[in-house]
Formats: sequence, structure tokens, C-alpha cells
Amino acid sequence: MFRKLKFFSGKHPRMLPLTVAFVALISLSVLTYGLDFAAIKDDGKVDIVTRPSVESAKITVPERIADRSATKGAVTEDSGQEIARSVGCENLLLRVGPDHILTPDYVPPDLVYLSAYGIPARGAEDVLRQEAAVQLGRLISAAAADGVEVLAASGYRSYWEQKGTFAWFKNAYGEDAGKLSVPPGQSEHQLGTAVDFSSSEAGYELVSTFAQTSAGIWLTKHAVQYGFILSYKEGKETETGVNYEPWHYRFVGTDNAREIGAAEKGPMSFYYEGASYCYEP
Repeated sequence: MFRKLKFFSGKHPRMLPLTVAFVALISLSVLTYGLDFAAIKDDGKVDIVTRPSVESAKITVPERIADRSATKGAVTEDSGQEIARSVGCENLLLRVGPDHILTPDYVPPDLVYLSAYGIPARGAEDVLRQEAAVQLGRLISAAAADGVEVLAASGYRSYWEQKGTFAWFKNAYGEDAGKLSVPPGQSEHQLGTAVDFSSSEAGYELVSTFAQTSAGIWLTKHAVQYGFILSYKEGKETETGVNYEPWHYRFVGTDNAREIGAAEKGPMSFYYEGASYCYEP
């Protein structure tokens, strides 16, 4: 959940060529290094939000994609809580939000690299839960067959990654930060089933105009066929507490997606309140 921000001034027309060249360099950095956006201000300073690396998020790559199925054996006094969490918090309709905050140590048990499924993504380390990744691969292949480019700009994000991201927004925008991002534990990305989409038409960034691009229009028509729904719909801001985000989709399974997509009410009313151990006390 990000916003594309640009602040240009018309006070220095002679600086335009230099500004254009600099923006091009920043854009290349976004694609190459996974920067989330660059904000160029009137005073010439540049604010860049960099997506936290796996290392800075205190989670190593093996831990992100570890198959924890081996832990789902007999429940013992020591292993009971971990087994319960690995089994009980993976409901595709699990509720996440201000009143349902995921624990800092929650990591989905079946994360896989998107690159292993041939999915074009912005980061080499992007991962999703396996079922979501399989369906995402089918979705992107179907879009390509229709001549539409769709890029997975962001997938799973840990509690600690989200903490760093939200802290930046809080520092920059104060009380308005909650409309642009969400606090740690409240992000659907931590579930490992949420995807931020983009495309070349959107400059490979996350912008409201994505809804009018070929990819945005295609997703609106076809995403539910692959189990993905738009989480933060236009006109549902009061219900979700988050501004309209035409790029943010959540995988809920094909049957659930069709049911939610056919309903007039927003997806929040369909979500399931999981067991207490899924959330912070």
C-alpha cells in the first residue's frame, strides 16, 4: 500500500532537462532496486522510500519460505502454540485490521518464490503463499494471452517490513499516514495472499490511474476467476479505513472470490474472525 508522489516546481524552468534526467535515473532505480517511490520537492531534496530488505526485516530468506508442514504432528506442551498458529491462521478469509492485529512472529507456513513460478515481479525475493502463487501465475499468463502486461509489484511483507514502511509514512504525513498505509500487524500483505499490481502504463508504480490502464481494466473483469478480489474499493473507504487502491488485490480462493465479487457489500463483511492466537492480545 503505497502512493506515488511527485512534487515539481515551475519556478526553475532552466532546471527542467536536469530534472527529467534525474527522474529517469530514479525510475531506473525503482525498477532495479525495488524502491517504492521517489518524492522530488520544491527545494530540490529527494525523499526515497526503500522497501526494507529481508535482512533488515529480521527474517532470513529460508525462514520466509520454510515449509513448516513437519511441525504439524502431535501437539505437545512446547509445540502446541506454534502448531496451532501454523494450522489455524491460514484461513483465506482471516480478518485483519485495527481490531484484528496479527502477531509480530506470524509468518505463513507455505511461502514460495514468485520467480519459481515464472511470475514477473519487481523483486527477486518476492514471495506468496503457494496456492496464491499458483493462481497468480495463471492470472498473469491469461492476461498475457490477451495482450495485457501485468506485474506483481509487491507480495508478502513481514510485520517488521510493514513497521518500517508505516513509520516512514507516519513521520512524513502524521495523522494522515493511516490513509496511505497501515500499521504493522494490520496489513493483508503479512498474510502472504495480497498482491500489489502494476504495469508499464502505470510507470511500474502504484497509482490511482492504474484503474484506467489495460492491466487495471483487465483485472477488474477477470481477477475473480483466479481467486483475487480488490480489497480497498472506491466508495468503501468508511468500511475499510483505507483510501481507494485499484492495485491492491487479495487472494481468497475462486469460490470465495466469485461470492464476494457478486455481492454489493464490501469484502470486509465476509472475513472470518480467527482464533485468538492469530492476533496480538
